[in-house]
Amino acid sequence: MNKALTQWAIPVKTLSALLFLGLLGWQTQQWMAKSSTMPIKKVRVEGGLKYIDQESVVKAVGELVQTGYFAIDKATIINKLTALEWVQYASIRRIWPDTIAISIHEQNPVAVWNKTYLLNNKAEPFRVELTQGLKELPHLSGKNSDSERVLSVMGKTNDSIADLGLTVQMLNLADHGSWALKLNNGLTFKAGQQSPEKSVSKSIRVLAALDKQLLERAREIDMRYPNGIAIAWKKTTGLTGKSTKPTFNSTKQHQPLKG
Repeated sequence: MNKALTQWAIPVKTLSALLFLGLLGWQTQQWMAKSSTMPIKKVRVEGGLKYIDQESVVKAVGELVQTGYFAIDKATIINKLTALEWVQYASIRRIWPDTIAISIHEQNPVAVWNKTYLLNNKAEPFRVELTQGLKELPHLSGKNSDSERVLSVMGKTNDSIADLGLTVQMLNLADHGSWALKLNNGLTFKAGQQSPEKSVSKSIRVLAALDKQLLERAREIDMRYPNGIAIAWKKTTGLTGKSTKPTFNSTKQHQPLKG
């Protein structure tokens, strides 16, 4: 009889202990959830910010941090921060016993996209006010689904002509797949449906090899021909005041390829 009572006593004690621990945990959770429990006293914005003012960050989350150390709603704060202009993503962390540290990763603009947006270095469009400095970025255009492709072509083209001191200033991919671009020296290209990364560099180097002055006098290079290129020259004025054009010996004329 005593043995049976002892066997029952052990589970009862275990159950009582579990109930006590559960109640203690619930009370602790309720205590931690109170805004009066270890209130936040400091908000720290970490990292150097180029486009965002620290005060605007603190202001954006002001009401959300008027709570306790353990009661902070991280998800809501991050959503509030990522809604700010120039914020690509954000994170927050608690610093014992009364501080919240906010880390902001700003957008890195590399080009103007379709005249009204900017592209970051991941080819993601975002919208902010286009100041004069931002307008001087390369101008890219095309369908939004092609932003990554267009940015990649610009980068590869720049790499291929960097030793010549040239860069892409404008690059467009039309809906029908035709490429057009303009360099920082004003020279424009019609590339048709062939991706221009290598052909632009090749055309420039062929022209420079014949005569370096030809490169300076060229206004537009049409690369849509199957066996060569067509060149439009800048108008130059001689002493007589008449418009003249430099001569250039080319191969037979062909109709340009479609694009």
